[in-house]
Amino acid sequence: MARAEEAFKPGALEEGVIDLCADLVSREFGDARRAVDLLRVSGEVTAESKSSVVTKDHVGRAWDRVNRDWVREMILDFPRGHRLFSACIAYAHLDEEYATTGEAYSLYKGLMEETGRAPLGERRFTEIINELSLMGLLNAPKVSRGRYGYTKMITLRLNPETVLDILFPKWRELKSATHD
Repeated sequence: MARAEEAFKPGALEEGVIDLCADLVSREFGDARRAVDLLRVSGEVTAESKSSVVTKDHVGRAWDRVNRDWVREMILDFPRGHRLFSACIAYAHLDEEYATTGEAYSLYKGLMEETGRAPLGERRFTEIINELSLMGLLNAPKVSRGRYGYTKMITLRLNPETVLDILFPKWRELKSATHD
């Protein structure tokens, strides 16, 4: 709180702005440094809008911006296999609400074969699903399909287009070329 008062002129922060930054970040990350980053970006958004007071609306717009940056950083830090897997799940989510383990693996295996790389085994693939679930990137509850056995219903917690934009900026061109 004291650092925010030193960083901003008196009256430059609408009441409740600091609490909002802390609340938003604590729900997702629990990292005070990210709250300070959010407040800094809120100040930038305020300056861009030629306003002199940081409002809750500015914090909301800054939240969208920093969240996108944090997600980008997280995804680009993944090992190659995790990034390819994330791209496959995101691609499957463009047209469907969820992907099953089998559907995601088939998409992944096809991508690996097209690029001349050896795909991971299904067991390791399932372990990656669990790891990405623990990171908060996706939800993957195990569900029974009756006599067809159990599968994971994989849903992204992020916008699939955002994930694809980060990993494969030209994916839209490729998708339109394959659907012509």
